[in-house]
Amino acid sequence: MIELRNDSTEMTVEEMKGYLSVAYISMIKKGKDLKRFPSVMLWGAPGVGKSQGVRQVAKLIEEGTGKTVVVTDVRLLLFNPVDLRGIPIANEDKTLAVWLKPHIFQMNDSADVVNILFLDEISAAPPSVQASAYQITLDRTIGEHRLPDNCIVIAAGNRVTDKSVAYNIATKLK
Repeated sequence: MIELRNDSTEMTVEEMKGYLSVAYISMIKKGKDLKRFPSVMLWGAPGVGKSQGVRQVAKLIEEGTGKTVVVTDVRLLLFNPVDLRGIPIANEDKTLAVWLKPHIFQMNDSADVVNILFLDEISAAPPSVQASAYQITLDRTIGEHRLPDNCIVIAAGNRVTDKSVAYNIATKLK
């Protein structure tokens, strides 16, 4: 079982796939910006199929819309905060710092593409990385880098009660 915590709904991975794919396909077919759909947080025990379910949702969106769906799978427990924000360098006249955009944010903003930014293992990431993920999941930005309008944000993690690698997650992300 996984849990979508905005309303504490528990469902199977199969139910989650159906729920999310129908919602996303409907929005895409109606021409609505995917940025209007809130980020999704999937909670569940290790090995229940959260990651595979997200890839299957991508396939269902592709089949239902005819668009190319690109999943960027970011395992947050392997990242440091600077990996998400980018590396600071001096501008041309060396008066300001500018941030190089990380490769994971180089997304195709074409109308023929749907991007899914999958922030996996969010609860296993150190609190400093989770804090960096706040902006991505809540504001669709990190520093000055903005996600394209054709991007879906899905995060997944294990619960502390699952006795797996998991930090308590900030209330903002629940």
